[in-house]
Amino acid sequence: MVEEQQPAPQVLAPAPAVTPRIGFRNPLAFRAALLAGAISSVCNVLAFIACPLWLFATGSLGVWFYRRRGGAVTSLRDGAKMGWISGLMSFLLFSVPYSFWYADLVSRPDFQKSVAEQFKNLGLSASLRDQAIESLHAPVGMQVASMLFTLFLVFTLFSLLGGLIGAKLLKSRS
Repeated sequence: MVEEQQPAPQVLAPAPAVTPRIGFRNPLAFRAALLAGAISSVCNVLAFIACPLWLFATGSLGVWFYRRRGGAVTSLRDGAKMGWISGLMSFLLFSVPYSFWYADLVSRPDFQKSVAEQFKNLGLSASLRDQAIESLHAPVGMQVASMLFTLFLVFTLFSLLGGLIGAKLLKSRS
């Protein structure tokens, strides 16, 4: 009787670990960005005058939180993405309540008078002062949309730069 020899099972080497791309579908990146954005939003509420500082920190913190939890920021591009997402989270958390407050503020009749008085005290030229006061007569929705667009640009660009700096600093420490 002849026994057939069965071939030995082949053991495949495990596939190399693929680092998930940084983006909204990466839960680790999303949570890190949300945490950095929440910290930034609180800081912006407490001391809005230092907003650019908080936003640079937001991008860097997003990169640091992501890396600390086991993600790998392998390039400056990854750092920029992580910073931008962190800035977007900060913008969303800050701007929603802020836009309601701002809409209420600009719709008050005494607001335009108060701002006009402040422009007069600044010593601006009459034409520049008149242009600034005229912009206050725009519809409230237009003023809020303009404010939101400006905040979006500021929050995401400063955080993107912070993410680049954070990625560069953390890369040099490795």
